[in-house]
Amino acid sequence: MFTKTKRGGRTPSPTCFNCFIMYTVSKTQEGHIPFLVEGMKKLLKMHVALDGYYKVPEDGFLEDMLKKDTISFVALKDGRPVGFARGRCVIDPPDKIESFVILNDMFVEEEHRGKGVGTLLLEAFGEKAKEEGAKKIELHVDVRNEIGLKAWEASGFEIHQYRMKKDIT
Repeated sequence: MFTKTKRGGRTPSPTCFNCFIMYTVSKTQEGHIPFLVEGMKKLLKMHVALDGYYKVPEDGFLEDMLKKDTISFVALKDGRPVGFARGRCVIDPPDKIESFVILNDMFVEEEHRGKGVGTLLLEAFGEKAKEEGAKKIELHVDVRNEIGLKAWEASGFEIHQYRMKKDIT
């Protein structure tokens, strides 16, 4: 079982000037699924606001999260989930040179953003990807998601290709 701990930002406590928030990342367990489902709904609502192409389904998340090729980690603070990263392995793809993993979704509760939680999740995801034989992590980010673009570029991701669409209705 993968577990990693990181000290986040300082706590806003007037009695403890040198206290740090501790985060732990571990593989997603069955008990974390409700948090992932709620996080996915929040992510999809954000995507709907950026692009009407997306819709927020009422269900269907659970089935996708339990697929055999899914890689999923949760970030915990005091044993409570505050973020997650999930994706899937694509080992020996027929149309690509190198095996890779797709980081489908990453979510961190708003009050825990900017404290290293996303970095910790990405590190765990990357280590698991290497274990699976992947050489790269791929992801998609909407061009209007300026916060996401900046965060991914700061994490070492580079724009690799453009995906385009045309409305024909």
